Amino acid sequence: VQLPLEIVYKPVAKPKEVAPASIPPQRILVADDVEENREILTLILARKGHDVIPAVNGEEALNIVKERDDLDILLLDIRMPVMDGLQALQEIRGLAEPKSTLPIVAITANALEEQRQEYQQAGFDAIIPKPFKSDGVLNTIASLIDPTAGERGGMSSSAQAGFDRDVLEQVYEIMGQEKVQEHIKTLELRLNQLEAMLINQGLSDKVGEQAHSIAGVAANFGFQSLSTLCLD
Repeated sequence: VQLPLEIVYKPVAKPKEVAPASIPPQRILVADDVEENREILTLILARKGHDVIPAVNGEEALNIVKERDDLDILLLDIRMPVMDGLQALQEIRGLAEPKSTLPIVAITANALEEQRQEYQQAGFDAIIPKPFKSDGVLNTIASLIDPTAGERGGMSSSAQAGFDRDVLEQVYEIMGQEKVQEHIKTLELRLNQLEAMLINQGLSDKVGEQAHSIAGVAANFGFQSLSTLCLD
């Protein structure tokens, strides 16, 4: 499997985006088992002065919440090993105040309306969909601190296209070309590993976990068709 490492950009007209609302720096826990996803979110948030505390699964996130008293917002990926985002949410909501009332945001590649309603009913305060868009992420965070800011942004209009040029341009901007190409090469390797797993194991649980993690990374680098295929 080979993915394009160099993209030739042509100027295209883009819809006017709503600038992120300005809020004081926050201490934000980001729990996601995929390194690339944590890195992109960290870069987006850090550029606005937010302090990011990483976690690789829901259990680690829960332990950090128990140990620290200075967290402002929690971002939890829905699908993680050891303890997923929904389980972590329930555990955190069962803690004593004020930790039980911390704003908690779901990170998900499944952002259809029925999933959004399910996550909100479960107790999440907001949702950040993959692929991540800087303005959407920052405005979602702002809406938790200042409700008048509203939850502006989120999914791009081209999120369902086969390839989302805006998403790739964004990661080139925040990561730099060398880092992006390194991540795309890693994505190729993981795709080849997934192919080998399918041949040797068939549709096993491990194959499903690998496919889902690839889906999130693929979306965050603009490869929408690949992301959809892995989710299916």
